Amino acid sequence: MLRTVTFSDPKVAELANANFVCAWFNRSAGFCNTDNEAEKSIFTSASEAFLTKNICTFVLTPEGCVFHYIAGYVAPEIFLGFLDDSLVLRRAGFDGKMGLKPDGLQSMRSHHADRAARFEKEAAATPAQSRFTPREYRGMTHSHGPNCDWGMRSASTYLARVHRAWEKAATLPTLDEVRFKYLYGNAFTEEGKGATPIANDLAVRQDK
Repeated sequence: MLRTVTFSDPKVAELANANFVCAWFNRSAGFCNTDNEAEKSIFTSASEAFLTKNICTFVLTPEGCVFHYIAGYVAPEIFLGFLDDSLVLRRAGFDGKMGLKPDGLQSMRSHHADRAARFEKEAAATPAQSRFTPREYRGMTHSHGPNCDWGMRSASTYLARVHRAWEKAATLPTLDEVRFKYLYGNAFTEEGKGATPIANDLAVRQDK
């Protein structure tokens, strides 16, 4: 769904392609899941956000250091905010050649702190359903309603948690340091043989 719904959204594609070098890595070489029942269930019940460890979007420097990420599926509206935050962090922390500014890490930590506080308020408030558009996926239509509040609140809670973690970061980790152990919302995963498993411990889970 992240690929067919979110990455395929025209606004997401335009913003991502204009500002980032996009790449895809499959943890199981050649893996292709042909069972659509899980995705249909997610689309029906959690079209706004399903914050699984199944997939993670990382934002990296050219040298391979990670400075932001988001785990699982989120709707285009949420993902656009994630991309906007990534651009703000890039401007705050790096110069025009993506070299870390002398005060870059502190500037990024300050932004993470501000964003964490905002998401914490959003998690406690009444979700704004109006910012989500009805969408279709494989012959199904999802219209947002009161039952979707959980997904929107969970997204805000999760993003607040990610920003709080970055707020405390003393250095920027490499991709190898975080790609198999990152914060996520639930332990659901789909992967083929040979995949390196993502950590499944209380330190990185939200459903603890």
